[in-house]
Amino acid sequence: MCARREMVHFGSLEPLLTLHNLRSLIIKITKGFYFSSPMEIKRIATSFPKVETLKLNQSAYSRSDEPSPITVVDLFPFADHCPHLQSLGITFDATSPPEIIRQNVFWDRMSKTILTDLYVGDSHIKDPALFAATLSGVFPL
Repeated sequence: MCARREMVHFGSLEPLLTLHNLRSLIIKITKGFYFSSPMEIKRIATSFPKVETLKLNQSAYSRSDEPSPITVVDLFPFADHCPHLQSLGITFDATSPPEIIRQNVFWDRMSKTILTDLYVGDSHIKDPALFAATLSGVFPL
């Protein structure tokens, strides 16, 4: 397992956030990324409004000895800010769904993306049916 301190942190990605016309970003590294807050995910989503493919080492997070602070709800900014996004790869924690999912308070939300592929890598998913229902409510086909 890889300790959080050995992983690549958000600060390493910040120089790329100025590339607002970026259409594809695929990063594969051995130790994985560590996102410490949902705001980091939101900054990525708002920085790349034209992105079509975004894969951030989606299979490495499980090598960490701590769960990710990023949840399925934290992926919603991609639905709001990335209308061209077709393929997303990111690892997150879906072991304890937030209350917002249990209450279905976001079902009216309509995605602005054309997402067709989601790569969850080694994400920990406790209730696959709830997870699928949540994503289909936010990223409908």
